[in-house]
Amino acid sequence: MNAAPATLSIDRADERSWDVVVVGAGPAGSVAAGQCARSGARTLLIDKASFPRTKVCGGCLGHAAIGLLDQIGLGPCARRAEGFTYDRLHLACRGLHARLPVAPGIVVDRGAFDGALAHAAIDSGAMLLCGAVALDSRCEHDGEYRFVRVRANGHEHRIAARCVIAADGLAGRFMTASTEEPMTIRPASRIGAGTVVDSSAAYEPGVIHMAVGRGGYVGVVRVSERRLIVATSLDAARLRALGHPGALARLLLDSAGLPPINEIEHAKWKGTPGLTRRRRQVAARRLLAIGDTSGYIEPITGEGMTWAIASAIAVAPIAVQAAEWDIRLAARWRRDHARIVRARQWPCRLVRIALKSDLFCAAVVGVLGASPWVGRPLVSRISRPYSAFQ
Repeated sequence: MNAAPATLSIDRADERSWDVVVVGAGPAGSVAAGQCARSGARTLLIDKASFPRTKVCGGCLGHAAIGLLDQIGLGPCARRAEGFTYDRLHLACRGLHARLPVAPGIVVDRGAFDGALAHAAIDSGAMLLCGAVALDSRCEHDGEYRFVRVRANGHEHRIAARCVIAADGLAGRFMTASTEEPMTIRPASRIGAGTVVDSSAAYEPGVIHMAVGRGGYVGVVRVSERRLIVATSLDAARLRALGHPGALARLLLDSAGLPPINEIEHAKWKGTPGLTRRRRQVAARRLLAIGDTSGYIEPITGEGMTWAIASAIAVAPIAVQAAEWDIRLAARWRRDHARIVRARQWPCRLVRIALKSDLFCAAVVGVLGASPWVGRPLVSRISRPYSAFQ
């Protein structure tokens, strides 16, 4: 889906009060806005960009995420944005290779996927305001509203909401500006960079290919017969030394023994700030954080969007109840977020630590190549489905 979702003007947005304002129209924000609107809440979804737009993302929508979308009737959004289905993980390091089965997922075009979810939110009754930057929401009035300060068309506006959901992503500053509590970024955290290229390089569909080496790792998936999504996690110092993510990505592919992708050195790349980070507080008065805004662990096989969607579904009933604010709602979200998101991230934490050392990773890949069954419990744990949690 490439058509831009219908939008609301800033003048119309600030002439009324809202039950829920959601900042950020990525998967977390759009799903949360749709769920709130379905419950009857007057819901406004704000994003600084317009649709369609691109994101730094591996494009892998995991098995658990698909199950969650099916539970709330949004499975077609994933399938409309579908490339190939994947069911294997190919690890490569220092010329050693291992191939592991994974629960089936879908490679999605993020522009199409995000647009489909935003359309679904509108169809559910939410209103969408694009091209507006939400600056902060520190100003409250009599405890009844949290005012979101928004800049659009060169002017600032204040939008009143009984509850605000922060979902502006890894690079978003809204939650930090609103609470004055910065993200804790892990020392020497790697940065992300990604691109989509037209390439006939020998990467078979249905497989997540991952090359690990000195300086980071590269994930490659085929999203169509001609296009590859290339997503990386790179050491900042090594990247500065080489000057371009495509150059480091090519070195990593070569050192791991994966086919070269000649197009990546001249492709247009998008980057992120430091990846591994944590937010100590995911809730404040009439303010709740979801998705990457609440913290980030480097995913392996599509877990990032799974955590985002799970947190969006879980936060919606709390946000709707926040019309009558009770401090226990903030405590409830902290507990639910810890259970639904953070408790499921530890396998990826282990993998991230392993990927820091290419020598250790090569040893692991050698073992997995000879005995793939050794890695199946961890892979299964990472992609296990969610049971209903509402």
